[in-house]
Amino acid sequence: MKGSPPLIFLSKPLVLFTTSRYARYGLQAIRIFLLAKYLGPFYFGIWGFIILTLQYLDFTGLGIKYAITVALATSGSQDKRGNARDQLIVENALTITLFIAAALFIAGSIIAYLDIDLYKAQIINRNLLLIIMIAFMEQFQQLFANIYRVYRRLNRIALSEMIISIIPVLTIISYHGPNLIQVFMFSIFVASLLSNLAYLLRAPFKLRIKINRQQSVDLLKLSLPLLIYNVSFYLIIMLSLTIVGIYYPLEVMGYFSFANSLSRMVLLGIDTIAWVIFPILLAKVKNDVDDAVALRVATNVGRMYSMIVYLIAFLVIFGAPIIFYILPEYDQAESVLYIILMGQIVRSLAFGYSSISIARKRQLQLALINIMTLVIVVPLALLLAVHQYHFALIAVAYLVGSLFNAVMQMGYGAKLVGVHGADLVKIVGGPVARYVLIVGIVLMGIVNGRILIFNLVAFSLFIAMNTSNLRFTWDFVYGYIKGDRAVNL
Repeated sequence: MKGSPPLIFLSKPLVLFTTSRYARYGLQAIRIFLLAKYLGPFYFGIWGFIILTLQYLDFTGLGIKYAITVALATSGSQDKRGNARDQLIVENALTITLFIAAALFIAGSIIAYLDIDLYKAQIINRNLLLIIMIAFMEQFQQLFANIYRVYRRLNRIALSEMIISIIPVLTIISYHGPNLIQVFMFSIFVASLLSNLAYLLRAPFKLRIKINRQQSVDLLKLSLPLLIYNVSFYLIIMLSLTIVGIYYPLEVMGYFSFANSLSRMVLLGIDTIAWVIFPILLAKVKNDVDDAVALRVATNVGRMYSMIVYLIAFLVIFGAPIIFYILPEYDQAESVLYIILMGQIVRSLAFGYSSISIARKRQLQLALINIMTLVIVVPLALLLAVHQYHFALIAVAYLVGSLFNAVMQMGYGAKLVGVHGADLVKIVGGPVARYVLIVGIVLMGIVNGRILIFNLVAFSLFIAMNTSNLRFTWDFVYGYIKGDRAVNL
């Protein structure tokens, strides 16, 4: 094979989509800050439990939202609109998701009727049906979004997601009374409903409820490994939050949830690009692509992705004192925020290599790596929580697990494209060694109470050790700004 065809993913729709996503993240930032302000740490801890519940309910979707991306992206058809095979995939995905939604609603109704207590936060028990309705609305919304991104209909995704963002923010601005949590949840449900309706108008597929046995089996064979992979990955932070919620007061859950919300929000910008290019990246590293080409693409995408995540994380770290000056009641969340951000950085190191594994149908092997990570994180976090060590150490347990996870995923993905021995050590060891050094300095700053000085040292060291990677990333991004429609990785 002579080389990789151009990786084309920058166009006017992408620019508009990215812009709308950043606007959405701005609205999410407003939402987080207003909720934190009006609820306070105690009730924000309850809100953290609600978000955690929605995240657990998301797993009931059996991974269909993940499978639809891989199935459509690797179906081999160039013209997605009107393609019979792709239409069959979409029909079965929608039907399976509808059955799941019905089962969720029935289960929630039974629990509500029997008045079964699931949480120490009674507000969740009283509003369980509403939470479940939000959960299956979000499952449909995510399924539609993944279908539309393969069809490259990014403008419709942008419209739908802006609906989801604007309505809850308008609600919290206009009302912040004693029933704020319930009113806010209802606004999310209404926004999700309208978002789904936006996807259904002039859809690029026929809306039919139909089950094809073989196609459904094929879809589930693809979705369940992806579900296991994603569940086991997200459980790393989710179980950390759950342990905090069980063993520490609700105020501490509020601190931890606030730090986690901020870390997720600030890195969503780069995830926007990753989310858009992921189907294209899968096609460029799958089995029928030459190993050398797949390795080059995965390595270069990983270099750019990790550099941008590093820069965003440090930007937030240096801006965090302003956040906690505005919301001083959450100042105990500061160290947790820094530690979780470091965990987000190490996750970025494995992005390109995990894409190789997914494209080559090795999701179960990745899931095994994630399960091994849980075996490290959960007992360590439980030990710390049972003995009531400072809750920031729970975040350190998550950080240790994230590092282990990244090393294993990088090594496995590289091996799939024929990298072994000294070359494998170089590919994995170089980025990881630089990361460990930088994180070590950040953690020393937290322990010594001289956060700003140590963070400045860590950032300076990052710049010095990554000049070539930063130059490569800048050249790539600058090419986008100039309007290049294709960039060859």
